[in-house]
Amino acid sequence: MTAAGRLPVLALCFAFAGRTAMADTPERASEVLARAARFYEVPGSKEPGLWRLAWLGTSDLGAVDQARQPGLRLPTRAQDLLVIDPVGRRAALDTQRIGSDGTPGLWRHQTGPEGGRSVNRKSGLTFDAADRGRHLWERMAWRLPQLAIAEVRAAPERIRGLTRAQDRASPVDVVRFELAAGRDVEIQIRPSGEVAAYAYVMNRLRGPARVVTRFEPSVSAPGIGKVPRGFTIDIGDARWLTLSVLDARGMPGDDPWLRPPATDTAPRPTIAASPRRVEALFPGAWALRNIGGYNTFLVDVGGCLLLFDAIASFGTSDVVPPPPPSALSDQVLDAVRTTAPGTPLCWVVPSHHHDDHLGGIVGLARAGATVLTSPGNVALVKEVLRDVPRPKVETLRGPRVFDRGPTRVEIRQLEGLHAKEMLVAWFPEQRAALTADVTDYLVEEKRFLQLLDREGLAVETIHAVHSARPTTRAELDADLDFGN
Repeated sequence: MTAAGRLPVLALCFAFAGRTAMADTPERASEVLARAARFYEVPGSKEPGLWRLAWLGTSDLGAVDQARQPGLRLPTRAQDLLVIDPVGRRAALDTQRIGSDGTPGLWRHQTGPEGGRSVNRKSGLTFDAADRGRHLWERMAWRLPQLAIAEVRAAPERIRGLTRAQDRASPVDVVRFELAAGRDVEIQIRPSGEVAAYAYVMNRLRGPARVVTRFEPSVSAPGIGKVPRGFTIDIGDARWLTLSVLDARGMPGDDPWLRPPATDTAPRPTIAASPRRVEALFPGAWALRNIGGYNTFLVDVGGCLLLFDAIASFGTSDVVPPPPPSALSDQVLDAVRTTAPGTPLCWVVPSHHHDDHLGGIVGLARAGATVLTSPGNVALVKEVLRDVPRPKVETLRGPRVFDRGPTRVEIRQLEGLHAKEMLVAWFPEQRAALTADVTDYLVEEKRFLQLLDREGLAVETIHAVHSARPTTRAELDADLDFGN
Protein backbone atom coordinates (compact mmCIF):
# COMPACT_ATOMS: atom_id res chain seq x y z
CA MET A 1 0.00 0.00 0.00
CA THR A 2 1.27 3.48 -0.84
CA ALA A 3 1.71 6.28 1.67
CA ALA A 4 -1.33 7.97 0.19
CA GLY A 5 -3.25 4.71 0.58
CA ARG A 6 -2.35 4.46 4.25
CA LEU A 7 -3.44 7.99 5.07
CA PRO A 8 -7.22 7.48 5.39
CA VAL A 9 -6.71 4.49 7.71
CA LEU A 10 -4.40 6.47 9.96
CA ALA A 11 -6.62 9.52 9.86
CA LEU A 12 -9.50 7.56 11.40
CA CYS A 13 -7.53 6.46 14.44
CA PHE A 14 -4.95 9.12 15.05
CA ALA A 15 -6.41 11.29 17.75
CA PHE A 16 -7.14 10.30 21.31
CA ALA A 17 -7.47 7.06 23.20
CA GLY A 18 -10.77 5.56 24.35
CA ARG A 19 -12.88 7.36 21.78
CA THR A 20 -16.67 7.02 21.86
CA ALA A 21 -18.97 8.43 19.17
CA MET A 22 -21.83 10.60 20.38
CA ALA A 23 -25.41 10.83 19.17
CA ASP A 24 -27.07 14.11 18.10
CA THR A 25 -23.70 15.41 16.94
CA PRO A 26 -24.76 18.89 15.69
CA GLU A 27 -26.66 19.79 18.87
CA ARG A 28 -24.07 18.29 21.19
CA ALA A 29 -21.19 19.93 19.30
CA SER A 30 -22.95 23.28 19.61
CA GLU A 31 -23.16 22.79 23.39
CA VAL A 32 -19.48 21.83 23.67
CA LEU A 33 -18.38 24.84 21.62
CA ALA A 34 -20.63 27.20 23.60
CA ARG A 35 -19.02 25.93 26.79
CA ALA A 36 -15.58 26.66 25.33
CA ALA A 37 -16.68 30.16 24.27
CA ARG A 38 -17.89 30.88 27.81
CA PHE A 39 -14.54 29.76 29.24
CA TYR A 40 -12.67 32.35 27.16
CA GLU A 41 -15.32 35.08 27.38
CA VAL A 42 -14.23 38.35 29.02
CA PRO A 43 -17.24 39.75 30.97
CA GLY A 44 -18.13 43.31 30.03
CA SER A 45 -15.38 43.53 27.42
CA LYS A 46 -15.59 46.03 24.59
CA GLU A 47 -14.72 45.48 20.96
CA PRO A 48 -11.13 44.14 20.92
CA GLY A 49 -8.31 46.23 19.50
CA LEU A 50 -4.96 44.70 18.65
CA TRP A 51 -3.45 41.82 20.60
CA ARG A 52 0.32 41.52 21.03
CA LEU A 53 1.95 38.32 22.24
CA ALA A 54 5.55 37.26 22.67
CA TRP A 55 6.77 33.71 23.21
CA LEU A 56 10.19 32.30 24.11
CA GLY A 57 11.23 28.68 23.88
CA THR A 58 13.06 26.07 21.86
CA SER A 59 12.67 24.28 18.54
CA ASP A 60 14.22 20.99 17.50
CA LEU A 61 15.15 20.73 13.83
CA GLY A 62 15.44 16.97 14.21
CA ALA A 63 11.65 16.77 14.32
CA VAL A 64 11.29 18.15 10.79
CA ASP A 65 14.50 16.72 9.31
CA GLN A 66 13.48 13.17 8.49
CA ALA A 67 16.89 11.86 7.40
CA ARG A 68 18.65 12.59 10.68
CA GLN A 69 19.96 9.74 12.77
CA PRO A 70 17.45 8.52 15.40
CA GLY A 71 17.83 10.41 18.64
CA LEU A 72 19.93 13.22 17.18
CA ARG A 73 18.70 16.54 18.53
CA LEU A 74 19.27 19.91 16.93
CA PRO A 75 17.88 22.33 19.52
CA THR A 76 17.50 25.98 18.62
CA ARG A 77 16.42 29.04 20.54
CA ALA A 78 13.01 30.28 19.46
CA GLN A 79 11.31 33.65 19.81
CA ASP A 80 7.94 34.47 18.25
CA LEU A 81 6.20 37.86 18.21
CA LEU A 82 2.57 38.16 17.10
CA VAL A 83 0.38 41.19 16.44
CA ILE A 84 -3.20 40.30 15.58
CA ASP A 85 -6.38 42.22 14.80
CA PRO A 86 -9.18 39.72 15.60
CA VAL A 87 -11.96 41.83 14.09
CA GLY A 88 -10.16 42.93 10.92
CA ARG A 89 -8.58 39.48 10.42
CA ARG A 90 -5.12 41.00 10.05
CA ALA A 91 -2.03 39.53 11.65
CA ALA A 92 1.76 39.57 11.51
CA LEU A 93 4.03 36.92 13.02
CA ASP A 94 7.77 37.31 13.37
CA THR A 95 9.58 34.00 14.01
CA GLN A 96 13.21 33.90 15.07
CA ARG A 97 15.13 30.64 15.31
CA ILE A 98 18.82 30.64 16.22
CA GLY A 99 20.41 27.28 15.43
CA SER A 100 22.92 25.39 17.54
CA ASP A 101 25.56 26.49 15.01
CA GLY A 102 24.55 30.14 15.37
CA THR A 103 22.70 30.28 12.03
CA PRO A 104 19.75 32.71 12.25
CA GLY A 105 16.33 31.86 10.82
CA LEU A 106 14.25 35.01 10.55
CA TRP A 107 10.79 35.09 8.92
CA ARG A 108 7.98 37.64 8.88
CA HIS A 109 4.51 36.35 8.00
CA GLN A 110 1.79 38.89 7.25
CA THR A 111 -1.86 38.39 6.36
CA GLY A 112 -4.96 40.48 5.79
CA PRO A 113 -8.10 40.61 3.64
CA GLU A 114 -5.98 41.30 0.54
CA GLY A 115 -3.86 38.16 0.90
CA GLY A 116 -0.72 36.97 2.62
CA ARG A 117 3.05 36.95 2.35
CA SER A 118 6.01 35.31 4.05
CA VAL A 119 9.38 37.03 3.83
CA ASN A 120 12.80 35.66 4.74
CA ARG A 121 14.27 38.73 6.41
CA LYS A 122 17.84 37.70 5.61
CA SER A 123 17.64 36.96 1.90
CA GLY A 124 14.41 38.65 0.77
CA LEU A 125 13.04 35.26 -0.38
CA THR A 126 9.29 35.87 -0.50
CA PHE A 127 6.15 33.79 -0.84
CA ASP A 128 3.43 36.23 -1.78
CA ALA A 129 -0.02 35.31 -3.07
CA ALA A 130 -3.64 36.22 -2.51
CA ASP A 131 -4.54 32.63 -1.63
CA ARG A 132 -1.93 32.48 1.19
CA GLY A 133 -3.97 34.82 3.37
CA ARG A 134 -6.45 32.30 4.71
CA HIS A 135 -3.90 29.67 5.68
CA LEU A 136 -1.58 32.23 7.28
CA TRP A 137 -4.50 33.63 9.27
CA GLU A 138 -5.29 30.15 10.59
CA ARG A 139 -1.63 29.51 11.50
CA MET A 140 -1.60 32.70 13.59
CA ALA A 141 -5.15 32.97 14.95
CA TRP A 142 -5.39 29.34 16.07
CA ARG A 143 -2.52 29.90 18.52
CA LEU A 144 -5.29 31.57 20.53
CA PRO A 145 -7.99 28.96 21.24
CA GLN A 146 -10.77 31.54 21.64
CA LEU A 147 -10.27 32.60 18.02
CA ALA A 148 -10.30 28.97 16.87
CA ILE A 149 -13.53 28.33 18.76
CA ALA A 150 -15.10 31.45 17.23
CA GLU A 151 -14.21 30.28 13.71
CA VAL A 152 -15.67 26.80 14.30
CA ARG A 153 -18.89 28.22 15.76
CA ALA A 154 -19.22 30.51 12.74
CA ALA A 155 -19.16 27.55 10.33
CA PRO A 156 -21.18 24.70 11.91
CA GLU A 157 -21.70 23.13 8.47
CA ARG A 158 -18.00 22.17 8.49
CA ILE A 159 -18.15 20.24 11.76
CA ARG A 160 -17.49 16.63 10.76
CA GLY A 161 -17.89 14.79 14.04
CA LEU A 162 -17.91 14.79 17.82
CA THR A 163 -16.50 12.09 20.07
CA ARG A 164 -15.74 11.70 23.75
CA ALA A 165 -12.33 10.42 24.73
CA GLN A 166 -9.81 10.05 27.52
CA ASP A 167 -6.61 12.03 27.21
CA ARG A 168 -3.99 11.56 29.92
CA ALA A 169 -6.66 10.05 32.17
CA SER A 170 -8.94 13.08 31.77
CA PRO A 171 -12.24 13.20 29.84
CA VAL A 172 -12.38 15.43 26.77
CA ASP A 173 -14.78 16.20 23.97
CA VAL A 174 -13.17 16.03 20.53
CA VAL A 175 -14.68 18.17 17.77
CA ARG A 176 -13.52 17.35 14.24
CA PHE A 177 -13.61 20.40 11.97
CA GLU A 178 -12.86 20.79 8.26
CA LEU A 179 -10.74 23.91 7.73
CA ALA A 180 -10.81 23.25 3.97
CA ALA A 181 -10.97 20.26 1.65
CA GLY A 182 -8.40 17.71 2.81
CA ARG A 183 -7.56 19.71 5.95
CA ASP A 184 -9.36 18.30 9.00
CA VAL A 185 -8.28 19.19 12.53
CA GLU A 186 -9.51 17.79 15.83
CA ILE A 187 -10.06 20.10 18.82
CA GLN A 188 -9.85 18.57 22.29
CA ILE A 189 -11.99 20.42 24.86
CA ARG A 190 -11.95 19.82 28.63
CA PRO A 191 -15.14 19.74 30.73
CA SER A 192 -14.33 23.29 31.88
CA GLY A 193 -14.43 24.48 28.28
CA GLU A 194 -10.67 25.05 28.07
CA VAL A 195 -9.05 23.84 24.85
CA ALA A 196 -6.45 21.20 25.66
CA ALA A 197 -5.07 20.29 22.22
CA TYR A 198 -5.40 20.18 18.44
CA ALA A 199 -4.40 17.19 16.33
CA TYR A 200 -4.26 16.30 12.66
CA VAL A 201 -2.47 14.03 10.21
CA MET A 202 -0.20 15.37 7.49
CA ASN A 203 1.62 13.48 4.76
CA ARG A 204 5.40 13.81 4.91
CA LEU A 205 8.41 12.41 3.12
CA ARG A 206 8.33 9.08 4.96
CA GLY A 207 4.53 8.88 5.00
CA PRO A 208 1.70 10.12 7.25
CA ALA A 209 2.58 11.66 10.62
CA ARG A 210 0.40 12.78 13.51
CA VAL A 211 0.89 16.41 14.57
CA VAL A 212 -0.37 17.41 18.03
CA THR A 213 -0.45 20.87 19.60
CA ARG A 214 -0.91 20.79 23.39
CA PHE A 215 -1.80 23.91 25.34
CA GLU A 216 -0.72 24.65 28.89
CA PRO A 217 -3.32 25.95 31.37
CA SER A 218 -4.52 29.46 30.68
CA VAL A 219 -3.44 32.68 32.34
CA SER A 220 -5.12 36.07 32.26
CA ALA A 221 -3.76 38.66 29.81
CA PRO A 222 -4.85 42.31 30.07
CA GLY A 223 -7.03 43.38 27.19
CA ILE A 224 -7.24 39.82 25.80
CA GLY A 225 -8.61 37.52 28.48
CA LYS A 226 -7.41 33.96 28.90
CA VAL A 227 -4.45 32.77 26.86
CA PRO A 228 -2.51 29.51 27.17
CA ARG A 229 0.62 29.87 29.30
CA GLY A 230 2.42 28.12 26.44
CA PHE A 231 2.12 25.30 23.94
CA THR A 232 4.07 22.46 22.37
CA ILE A 233 3.91 20.90 18.92
CA ASP A 234 4.86 17.24 18.44
CA ILE A 235 5.40 15.68 15.01
CA GLY A 236 5.06 11.94 15.45
CA ASP A 237 7.09 11.09 18.54
CA ALA A 238 9.41 14.11 18.22
CA ARG A 239 8.94 17.42 20.02
CA TRP A 240 9.31 20.16 17.39
CA LEU A 241 8.38 23.34 19.23
CA THR A 242 8.04 24.46 22.85
CA LEU A 243 6.94 28.05 23.47
CA SER A 244 6.04 29.87 26.70
CA VAL A 245 4.29 33.22 26.84
CA LEU A 246 6.65 36.03 27.78
CA ASP A 247 4.08 38.80 27.41
CA ALA A 248 0.48 39.09 26.19
CA ARG A 249 -1.72 42.18 26.20
CA GLY A 250 -4.30 44.11 24.22
CA MET A 251 -3.65 47.62 22.96
CA PRO A 252 -5.52 50.34 21.07
CA GLY A 253 -4.60 51.81 17.70
CA ASP A 254 -2.77 50.23 14.80
CA ASP A 255 0.66 48.69 14.31
CA PRO A 256 3.11 49.15 11.42
CA TRP A 257 3.64 45.40 11.26
CA LEU A 258 0.12 45.03 9.88
CA ARG A 259 0.63 47.45 6.98
CA PRO A 260 1.82 46.17 3.58
CA PRO A 261 5.35 47.36 2.80
CA ALA A 262 5.86 50.36 0.54
CA THR A 263 6.54 49.47 -3.08
CA ASP A 264 10.04 50.95 -2.92
CA THR A 265 10.96 48.56 -0.09
CA ALA A 266 9.47 45.40 -1.58
CA PRO A 267 11.73 42.32 -1.49
CA ARG A 268 13.26 40.78 -4.57
CA PRO A 269 10.93 39.18 -7.18
CA THR A 270 9.39 35.85 -6.25
CA ILE A 271 9.16 32.64 -8.23
CA ALA A 272 5.43 32.27 -7.66
CA ALA A 273 4.81 35.79 -8.99
CA SER A 274 6.71 35.00 -12.19
CA PRO A 275 5.16 33.20 -15.16
CA ARG A 276 5.81 29.50 -15.56
CA ARG A 277 8.31 29.16 -18.35
CA VAL A 278 11.28 27.26 -19.72
CA GLU A 279 14.45 29.34 -19.81
CA ALA A 280 17.47 28.29 -21.84
CA LEU A 281 20.62 28.61 -19.73
CA PHE A 282 23.35 27.06 -21.91
CA PRO A 283 23.34 24.73 -24.92
CA GLY A 284 21.31 21.72 -23.76
CA ALA A 285 20.53 23.16 -20.31
CA TRP A 286 17.25 24.72 -19.20
CA ALA A 287 15.61 26.15 -16.10
CA LEU A 288 12.03 24.97 -15.61
CA ARG A 289 10.75 27.96 -13.67
CA ASN A 290 7.79 28.30 -11.32
CA ILE A 291 6.55 24.74 -11.05
CA GLY A 292 4.48 25.04 -7.90
CA GLY A 293 6.63 27.96 -6.77
CA TYR A 294 9.93 26.14 -7.33
CA ASN A 295 12.56 25.94 -10.05
CA THR A 296 14.12 22.73 -11.28
CA PHE A 297 16.78 22.26 -13.94
CA LEU A 298 17.09 20.01 -17.00
CA VAL A 299 20.32 19.06 -18.77
CA ASP A 300 20.87 17.08 -21.98
CA VAL A 301 23.71 14.70 -21.11
CA GLY A 302 23.84 12.98 -24.52
CA GLY A 303 20.71 11.15 -25.67
CA CYS A 304 19.47 11.29 -22.08
CA LEU A 305 18.19 13.97 -19.76
CA LEU A 306 19.32 14.76 -16.21
CA LEU A 307 17.02 16.63 -13.82
CA PHE A 308 18.60 18.55 -10.95
CA ASP A 309 16.41 18.46 -7.83
CA ALA A 310 13.23 16.51 -7.15
CA ILE A 311 10.93 19.30 -6.01
CA ALA A 312 7.85 18.69 -3.86
CA SER A 313 5.56 20.69 -1.58
CA PHE A 314 4.56 19.08 1.72
CA GLY A 315 3.68 22.24 3.62
CA THR A 316 4.80 23.34 7.07
CA SER A 317 3.83 21.68 10.33
CA ASP A 318 2.06 24.14 12.62
CA VAL A 319 -0.97 24.41 14.89
CA VAL A 320 -3.20 23.78 11.85
CA PRO A 321 -2.66 21.42 8.90
CA PRO A 322 -1.01 22.79 5.76
CA PRO A 323 -2.62 22.58 2.32
CA PRO A 324 -2.57 19.05 0.85
CA PRO A 325 0.92 18.06 -0.37
CA SER A 326 1.96 17.95 -3.99
CA ALA A 327 5.00 16.07 -5.32
CA LEU A 328 4.87 18.23 -8.48
CA SER A 329 6.47 15.38 -10.44
CA ASP A 330 3.62 15.20 -12.98
CA GLN A 331 4.05 18.90 -13.77
CA VAL A 332 7.82 18.45 -14.01
CA LEU A 333 7.46 15.50 -16.38
CA ASP A 334 5.09 17.50 -18.59
CA ALA A 335 7.66 20.30 -18.79
CA VAL A 336 10.44 17.81 -19.54
CA ARG A 337 8.49 16.26 -22.42
CA THR A 338 7.68 19.69 -23.86
CA THR A 339 11.26 20.93 -23.57
CA ALA A 340 13.02 17.89 -25.03
CA PRO A 341 10.37 15.75 -26.78
CA GLY A 342 11.41 12.17 -27.43
CA THR A 343 14.48 12.29 -25.14
CA PRO A 344 14.21 10.00 -22.10
CA LEU A 345 14.70 11.23 -18.58
CA CYS A 346 17.54 9.04 -17.29
CA TRP A 347 18.71 10.78 -14.13
CA VAL A 348 17.30 12.78 -11.24
CA VAL A 349 19.70 14.37 -8.75
CA PRO A 350 18.11 15.58 -5.50
CA SER A 351 20.25 18.39 -4.11
CA HIS A 352 19.79 17.12 -0.53
CA HIS A 353 17.50 15.08 1.67
CA HIS A 354 14.92 17.70 2.76
CA ASP A 355 11.39 16.82 1.71
CA ASP A 356 10.89 19.73 -0.70
CA HIS A 357 14.03 18.70 -2.63
CA LEU A 358 13.76 14.90 -2.49
CA GLY A 359 10.00 14.35 -2.25
CA GLY A 360 9.47 14.25 -6.04
CA ILE A 361 11.63 11.18 -6.63
CA VAL A 362 8.72 8.73 -6.55
CA GLY A 363 7.00 10.03 -9.69
CA LEU A 364 10.31 10.56 -11.47
CA ALA A 365 11.53 7.06 -10.62
CA ARG A 366 8.26 5.60 -11.87
CA ALA A 367 8.99 7.39 -15.15
CA GLY A 368 12.28 5.47 -15.38
CA ALA A 369 14.80 7.90 -13.92
CA THR A 370 17.74 6.67 -11.86
CA VAL A 371 18.11 8.55 -8.58
CA LEU A 372 21.71 9.71 -8.11
CA THR A 373 22.27 10.58 -4.46
CA SER A 374 24.99 10.98 -1.85
CA PRO A 375 26.09 8.04 0.35
CA GLY A 376 24.35 9.24 3.49
CA ASN A 377 20.96 9.50 1.75
CA VAL A 378 20.82 6.13 -0.01
CA ALA A 379 18.81 4.44 2.76
CA LEU A 380 16.29 7.29 2.85
CA VAL A 381 15.90 7.27 -0.94
CA LYS A 382 15.25 3.52 -0.95
CA GLU A 383 12.69 3.89 1.83
CA VAL A 384 10.84 6.65 -0.03
CA LEU A 385 10.86 4.50 -3.19
CA ARG A 386 9.62 1.38 -1.39
CA ASP A 387 6.40 1.24 -3.47
CA VAL A 388 8.14 1.80 -6.83
CA PRO A 389 8.77 -1.50 -8.67
CA ARG A 390 12.52 -2.13 -9.15
CA PRO A 391 13.67 1.45 -8.48
CA LYS A 392 17.11 2.45 -9.76
CA VAL A 393 19.35 4.16 -7.21
CA GLU A 394 23.00 5.06 -7.68
CA THR A 395 25.41 6.37 -5.07
CA LEU A 396 27.62 9.32 -5.91
CA ARG A 397 31.23 8.44 -5.07
CA GLY A 398 33.40 11.35 -6.09
CA PRO A 399 32.66 13.79 -8.93
CA ARG A 400 30.34 12.42 -11.60
CA VAL A 401 31.10 13.85 -15.05
CA PHE A 402 28.55 14.00 -17.86
CA ASP A 403 30.38 15.15 -21.01
CA ARG A 404 28.47 13.58 -23.90
CA GLY A 405 25.89 16.32 -24.21
CA PRO A 406 26.18 19.83 -25.66
CA THR A 407 27.52 21.17 -22.33
CA ARG A 408 29.78 19.42 -19.81
CA VAL A 409 28.30 19.18 -16.33
CA GLU A 410 29.72 17.67 -13.16
CA ILE A 411 27.77 16.57 -10.08
CA ARG A 412 29.78 17.44 -6.98
CA GLN A 413 29.19 16.80 -3.29
CA LEU A 414 29.88 19.57 -0.78
CA GLU A 415 29.75 18.88 2.95
CA GLY A 416 28.96 21.05 5.93
CA LEU A 417 26.38 23.30 4.32
CA HIS A 418 22.60 23.58 4.76
CA ALA A 419 22.60 19.79 4.98
CA LYS A 420 25.55 17.56 5.77
CA GLU A 421 25.67 16.29 2.19
CA MET A 422 24.73 18.78 -0.53
CA LEU A 423 24.94 18.09 -4.25
CA VAL A 424 25.58 20.83 -6.80
CA ALA A 425 25.76 20.73 -10.59
CA TRP A 426 28.84 22.56 -11.90
CA PHE A 427 29.29 23.79 -15.48
CA PRO A 428 33.05 24.49 -15.74
CA GLU A 429 33.00 26.14 -19.18
CA GLN A 430 30.16 28.49 -18.22
CA ARG A 431 31.52 29.04 -14.68
CA ALA A 432 28.03 28.36 -13.35
CA ALA A 433 26.38 26.14 -10.76
CA LEU A 434 22.93 24.79 -9.88
CA THR A 435 22.15 24.76 -6.15
CA ALA A 436 19.37 24.69 -3.59
CA ASP A 437 19.00 26.58 -0.30
CA VAL A 438 22.65 27.56 0.17
CA THR A 439 22.13 31.11 -1.15
CA ASP A 440 19.07 31.69 1.08
CA TYR A 441 21.08 32.10 4.31
CA LEU A 442 24.01 34.40 5.03
CA VAL A 443 26.04 31.83 6.94
CA GLU A 444 25.42 29.27 4.21
CA GLU A 445 26.51 31.76 1.54
CA LYS A 446 29.84 32.28 3.27
CA ARG A 447 30.46 28.55 3.68
CA PHE A 448 29.39 27.86 0.09
CA LEU A 449 31.92 30.34 -1.30
CA GLN A 450 34.63 28.85 0.92
CA LEU A 451 33.89 25.34 -0.36
CA LEU A 452 33.86 26.46 -3.98
CA ASP A 453 37.33 27.93 -3.49
CA ARG A 454 38.60 24.89 -1.61
CA GLU A 455 37.37 22.51 -4.32
CA GLY A 456 38.71 24.71 -7.12
CA LEU A 457 35.26 25.23 -8.67
CA ALA A 458 35.22 28.46 -10.65
CA VAL A 459 31.67 29.84 -10.34
CA GLU A 460 30.44 33.28 -11.30
CA THR A 461 26.69 32.58 -11.69
CA ILE A 462 24.42 30.53 -9.41
CA HIS A 463 20.97 29.29 -10.42
CA ALA A 464 18.95 28.18 -7.37
CA VAL A 465 15.75 26.24 -6.76
CA HIS A 466 14.20 28.98 -4.59
CA SER A 467 15.40 32.08 -6.44
CA ALA A 468 13.41 33.94 -9.09
CA ARG A 469 16.59 35.04 -10.87
CA PRO A 470 20.25 34.00 -11.02
CA THR A 471 22.68 35.22 -8.38
CA THR A 472 26.26 36.23 -9.10
CA ARG A 473 29.28 35.60 -6.97
CA ALA A 474 29.77 39.34 -6.75
CA GLU A 475 26.29 39.67 -5.17
CA LEU A 476 27.07 36.99 -2.61
CA ASP A 477 30.35 38.69 -1.76
CA ALA A 478 28.43 41.97 -1.32
CA ASP A 479 25.94 40.25 1.02
CA LEU A 480 28.84 39.24 3.24
CA ASP A 481 30.66 42.56 3.18
CA PHE A 482 29.70 44.09 6.52
CA GLY A 483 32.54 46.63 6.58
CA ASN A 484 34.83 47.25 9.55
